[in-house]
Amino acid sequence: MQQTLTSERPHLTVAAVVEQNDKFLLVRELCNGELKLNQPAGHVENGESLIQAVERECLEETGWQVTASSFLGISQFSAPNGITYLRCSFVCKAIKQLEHYTLDSDIHEALWLSREQIFSQQHSHRSAMVANDIKRYEQGLQFQIEQLYCLLAQFDA
Repeated sequence: MQQTLTSERPHLTVAAVVEQNDKFLLVRELCNGELKLNQPAGHVENGESLIQAVERECLEETGWQVTASSFLGISQFSAPNGITYLRCSFVCKAIKQLEHYTLDSDIHEALWLSREQIFSQQHSHRSAMVANDIKRYEQGLQFQIEQLYCLLAQFDA
């Protein structure tokens, strides 16, 4: 079977799994005219490291300053619009919430939800990656950030 090649490359994104007091930090965002639940997530900007991207995205979407503490893994998602997303997910620790922070325009609200609340609303998740990242987190499938950068350094050599 011949595969059709397109000039569109996968989009590199990051996501933050932030847990505090048995609740996870999520956003309710406007996506194609509908409100969807997602982890704080977004695109990596040119010249930005993965860590810088996830910490920036979390701040922009939730008003929370976070620090990435471990690497959760990579997910691949083929969206209905034909775009493939490669999502690098990180476990992040909440540092502090900045009061009166103006969130990204497509973010309706940032909220802390229990596991039960998240999984009872799976129909409104932006993608299956939301639940998958929570499950990986709960299973302890995490890597030290240094391991990620050691792997990436091999490509720079």
